[in-house]
Amino acid sequence: DYSVFLVPRSIQFSWGFNVDTVAPDIFPVDKGIVATAESDHVFTVNAEPGVEVKAVLAGTRLEVKELVGGEYQVNLTGVESEHELVVSASDLAGNISEQAITVVRDNAPPVVEMVFPTSADVVRDTGVTVVARFTERESFIRNGIVTIDGIEHQAVISGDTVVVPGLSGLKDGDHVTKVEVEDAAGNVGTKEFTFQTDSRKIIINRAERRLYLYQDGALLKTYGIAVGMARYPTPRGNFEITAMRYRPTWRNPGSSWGESMPDSIGPGPGNPLGTRAMNINANAIRIHGTYASGSIGTAASHGCIRMRISESEELFELVGVGTPVIIQ
Repeated sequence: DYSVFLVPRSIQFSWGFNVDTVAPDIFPVDKGIVATAESDHVFTVNAEPGVEVKAVLAGTRLEVKELVGGEYQVNLTGVESEHELVVSASDLAGNISEQAITVVRDNAPPVVEMVFPTSADVVRDTGVTVVARFTERESFIRNGIVTIDGIEHQAVISGDTVVVPGLSGLKDGDHVTKVEVEDAAGNVGTKEFTFQTDSRKIIINRAERRLYLYQDGALLKTYGIAVGMARYPTPRGNFEITAMRYRPTWRNPGSSWGESMPDSIGPGPGNPLGTRAMNINANAIRIHGTYASGSIGTAASHGCIRMRISESEELFELVGVGTPVIIQ
């Protein structure tokens, strides 16, 4: 015989769990493209730390190595043309996200087709904007550098153009320039050229009867002048020099004031244009020398800007076609 004595007891166990229904993030690759110049290539993708990342290229699973901070290294092999790479990330709850990435074999450097300013251009603005247009067929441009006189400037990439806007502080003269554009595979296309800057400008103050020549924003020369008389005023506005005339021939414009004058007067004493004339793009208006030096400081001409002979010759050597002329 035996007896059984039952002693009541209870056991209690507590635990916690998380409900996770959100797929892990995979942060997109730049422009959704990975470009390589070689058949084998290593790149990284970013995802949530601690998830399992898989990469499958053309049906073949690739080696993926977790680094730190949510970076995962993918080892590409056998890239010969364009492929689709599928990257997936799965968390402990079984949530999965995928991203399709285009993998491109790119051996060709981008081609720089057009640049501005060219060697034929003279930049007269205080700020110079350099523009280069390129063609890149296989991938995309990742970086652009413009080097001017040995100094590098980071370019802004917009569509098929690289731009360095508003460069200032360039001295007048020629500037040796190189544009470099690098595509996503590391191929670099270059183009070298030279452009010229010329900051000189003429400001004419009619009331003061003065001509001011500026360079690099600083006053370089000041000259006394004669301007147009009340009946034939010197026009106001923004103009530029269109022709430089050495020992010019004066030709009768056919106006009423020239009726008593010959059809033309060749170089030499008595020529109304003196020894130098600089045409501007205002009708029949010149900056020129005059043998009538007593008229300087007055309103005496038929609209032209008169200068002393020696000073017109000096100014002639300091300016050129395209120099801005601002008449106030």
